[in-house]
Amino acid sequence: MTTTAVRDNSNIRLFGLFMIKRLVQAAVVIAIVSVIVFLLLQALPGGPARGILGQAATPARSRPSTMRWASTCR
Repeated sequence: MTTTAVRDNSNIRLFGLFMIKRLVQAAVVIAIVSVIVFLLLQALPGGPARGILGQAATPARSRPSTMRWASTCR
């Protein structure tokens, strides 16, 4: 085996390890950001429905949204 073939194989292996490491890091970042966004939405006064609908949300408009979300969580 020539030194070029060994060097190429080593570079491919290093690149593969680099990509796996980056994919794991990306998955961790996405999970952390998702949890933070979820917690911030839950902390909104009036809940997520009012936060999404805005300040002018009436109880009639926000109630169906809340019920729809509650029914999917069961």
